[in-house]
Amino acid sequence: MTIGIYPDVILAQDLSPDKGFGTDIDDDCHAINNATKGWGANKSKTMEALATKDGADRWKMAIRYPDLYDTSLSDLMQKEFKGDFGKAMVMLAMPLDEAECYMLKSAFK
Repeated sequence: MTIGIYPDVILAQDLSPDKGFGTDIDDDCHAINNATKGWGANKSKTMEALATKDGADRWKMAIRYPDLYDTSLSDLMQKEFKGDFGKAMVMLAMPLDEAECYMLKSAFK
């Protein structure tokens, strides 16, 4: 018996607009980009766009963000936020499987 811990969309890796992510994911990516433009970042707007989403939506944003802005979402979070909060935002910005590996790597250090 296996336990499915990832949403079906992640297993299917389908990002087509009609089935996969649609415009909501692009809107969230634009909101994150706007919140991190310029000097400093708007923490509350970034959290609203990223931390309030479920795993499937965060996975879609992690895949879609580099297509729109030529940088990974996790790299952006690492650049903008520091400390424990920064680590949490980096993990939220990663695809779920990468976030799990990141946690394991950090735990083994």
